Amino acid sequence: MSDLFHSHLYRGKRLRRKWVKWVTIALIALVVLLAITAFLFYGLQKYVVYTQDGVKVEFPILKEDAQTAEDLGDPSQQEIVVEKTDTSSVTASAGYDLDAMKAVYIDYTSVSMDHVMEVADGMVNGTEDLAAIVKAVKKAHEDIWLVGELSCCVDSFMSQRNAVSALHTTDGDTYTDGNGGWIDPTSSEMRSYVIDLGTELADMGFDEILLTNVMHPSVSADQFKYVDENAGEDATSIINSYILSVARSISSKGVKVSAVGTRDAISDPTGTMTGQDIKMFTNVCDRIYCYTDAESYTEYQEACSKYFTVGDKAYRFVPIVSGDLPETECWVLGG
Repeated sequence: MSDLFHSHLYRGKRLRRKWVKWVTIALIALVVLLAITAFLFYGLQKYVVYTQDGVKVEFPILKEDAQTAEDLGDPSQQEIVVEKTDTSSVTASAGYDLDAMKAVYIDYTSVSMDHVMEVADGMVNGTEDLAAIVKAVKKAHEDIWLVGELSCCVDSFMSQRNAVSALHTTDGDTYTDGNGGWIDPTSSEMRSYVIDLGTELADMGFDEILLTNVMHPSVSADQFKYVDENAGEDATSIINSYILSVARSISSKGVKVSAVGTRDAISDPTGTMTGQDIKMFTNVCDRIYCYTDAESYTEYQEACSKYFTVGDKAYRFVPIVSGDLPETECWVLGG
């Protein structure tokens, strides 16, 4: 479900390992707020439109700017065509101009103007309107950095509401596992849907979009029947095509785009079935986040670092931990 991260950036000062001590530090230079897709469904559901051609998101601000975007050739407004992608020539285009990130996880059910502004060292009247929260927080803290998190290939809500775009097995059943209901990663309709959500967040004032669940189930690709049968021959080619088109389309709006990498994909790329190619991810995503802990995060940080060819490596890997804090420039506590 939806979650928010509220993050603080501390320049030139090492944090103590225990988060209890950390929260007593008063100097706040930067705040980061994250919201994932499920929260957006409840906050932005009025913009979801179902037609005979499938599902789409229609935001008034996007409709007003549609002609301008078309004239300018904005890739986030162009029709997404999914086809087998040659990724051999893709070069690094992300990872520049980043800063440290130190974040605290806040459950989405606690999101309100009062709560967010209180944590951000400010207090205003309460509301649960995401756009209003973003606007007020930005106004109160000029140096705030906002990050919106979007779940891509796992979405039980959309899998049920838009069965055509759900991931189906060769037997015709919609695929669900412990993660939830899966979306077909070859569906151009659903790629456009995620791009629309990322675009709306960028227009609200978010500075970075974190893509989660950009992966294939850990099941052989030959067990599934995809919407686009020509999109790829295996999980890796399918996910490479997905992250390339979605990340670059959203980044064209002037926001940073990051992704969560699985631990097995990071530490043993040849042994994973998720389809995540970390080299490709680091080429098109500004940061790689990873669920780990304060003791073992270095394994994944070092594994990712060999793929970081541009930008500051210290700011491009972000461990998501609980308990003790890692001794690194970037981390997210909780989640």
